[in-house]
Formats: sequence, structure tokens, C-alpha cells
Amino acid sequence: MRTARVAAPDGCEWKVRAFRIRLPPWRQIDLWGDSDEFDLFSVALALIALPFTLILIPLAIAVVEFPIAVGRAVFSCTVWVEAASQWPREERLLWRTNRADAPGVRASVAGQLAAGEAPRPTRAELIERTNPPS
Repeated sequence: MRTARVAAPDGCEWKVRAFRIRLPPWRQIDLWGDSDEFDLFSVALALIALPFTLILIPLAIAVVEFPIAVGRAVFSCTVWVEAASQWPREERLLWRTNRADAPGVRASVAGQLAAGEAPRPTRAELIERTNPPS
């Protein structure tokens, strides 16, 4: 499906898109927690483990989770509809719907945002909202 770009009356620029594959998040591994003790040995150990905790272990997790996400998208009827604004404030809304209703949900969200309304599409479930306006 195509991406719709809309401008709300309050000046927010929104990008509304629908997609079937929802990639797993990049995992961050924290081996030390909130330790306040830093001696020479723990600093050296942290520097040695840094490539493993930042890149290799999360990459191994992603290699396992990515085929699962693709398999879910292939055999599932779920479609994700996302509305994201980067300017003048960063905000993101995510809905879950089915394949048959996805074009209508995407058009409904785009129309409601362009009219300055809070998007409440029918036949979709709001899953995530980040940075709502205060």
C-alpha cells in the first residue's frame, strides 16, 4: 500500500502507512545493571564485553526473531497501520486491523488527521501511542 502524507490544521505533518511485517525491536543487553562500583577490572571487562553486548548478542537475537516475524506476516491476516509525525512534534500511533479493512483504516486515519481530529478508525485496535500531545 502507498504512504499517505497529510498536513493537520495545527501544522503537524503526518505520514500514514500500512504494512504487514512488523520487525522485532533491537534488543539491548545490560549485563551489569546499576552498579556504582567501577574498579579497573570491571572497566576492562566492560570494554571487552562491549562488542558482544551492543552488537553480537542483539544480532543473534534478531537473526532468530526476523524469520518468525516474516512467517507471522505471511500466514496472518493482520495488517499494521501507522501514523507518524516528525515535525513540529514527534508522535506515533499504531493500529492493528485485518487485510480487508486496511485500506479503509489507512484512509480514515489520513482523513481524520487532515481534518484536525484525533484519529479513531473503526475496525482497528489502537496498539501503541508514543509522545501524545500534552
